[in-house]
Amino acid sequence: MSISTSTVALGWRSSLPSYLPISVGGTAAALIAIGLVFRERISDLALQNHSIEYFVLATSAVLLLLGLRRSPMVTNRDLRDLFPGALLIAIGLSGLLLLDWSKRPIVSSTPVLIAITVAGAVWALFGFAEARRQIFPVGYLLCMTPLPVLLVVAIDLPLQLLSTALACDAAKLLGIPAQRWGTTVRLQDSQVSLRIIGDCNGLRSAIAISAITLLLGWLLQASVTQRVLLLGAGVVFAYAGNILRLTTILALLNYFGEKFVAVLPRFEEWYGAAIFAVALGLLYLTARWMGCTRFREI
Repeated sequence: MSISTSTVALGWRSSLPSYLPISVGGTAAALIAIGLVFRERISDLALQNHSIEYFVLATSAVLLLLGLRRSPMVTNRDLRDLFPGALLIAIGLSGLLLLDWSKRPIVSSTPVLIAITVAGAVWALFGFAEARRQIFPVGYLLCMTPLPVLLVVAIDLPLQLLSTALACDAAKLLGIPAQRWGTTVRLQDSQVSLRIIGDCNGLRSAIAISAITLLLGWLLQASVTQRVLLLGAGVVFAYAGNILRLTTILALLNYFGEKFVAVLPRFEEWYGAAIFAVALGLLYLTARWMGCTRFREI
């Protein structure tokens, strides 16, 4: 009877650490500390890129907290994992300090430095095997990397011209008399014209939906081929949604004229969000159609 009780007690104690909040607390503390160290660079990155940095950062943090919530932290037997993990942390922080000291911001280096530091923290706290298992949440941080400036400059105007031409053609199909002059669409029955600027060329939506597509493909355990096809479908949905948004604005400008101009900023905000949500729904349905139906256990 005493042997049985001892066995139950030992079993309860051995399983206890996997249910304690120490793993979550340790991970959260490490992520908060890294966020505080890199806070200025993250803010500069979001300010310069105007994209999805905070979404990627929050998603990666949530995935790590969920994935490590039942993982035992490094014990005395696993102290050999502390050195390589601490080395990665030192590399990430040294890179930050070196760039700050040399007054070279190189904003695009921020996601890489953060990913290296987070990988080192996970390795030091939970060991190499767990760090390898969390490679996607850590690697997902690289989605914060902005496109090269030269590339953005090279494709900005062509995308503006393409968006303007497609929106103008779509408006004509709806019977709206419209003429295109460069990146400006003029409405014959209205005093108002619409100029497509860089922020309206669909690039931001494509970047955002691409990052979400990578996350969805991982969650649904899609194959490499399926992830590539989903990525292509996401970009198509993003640009189709952008053309729909521009065409709708042209139609409303044609019918309501300057009265609609007063509410245009708010309309763009809400209508753009609704179209983006529809695009995400279509993307999920496409993934289901491709056979990606089983969600990953985190």
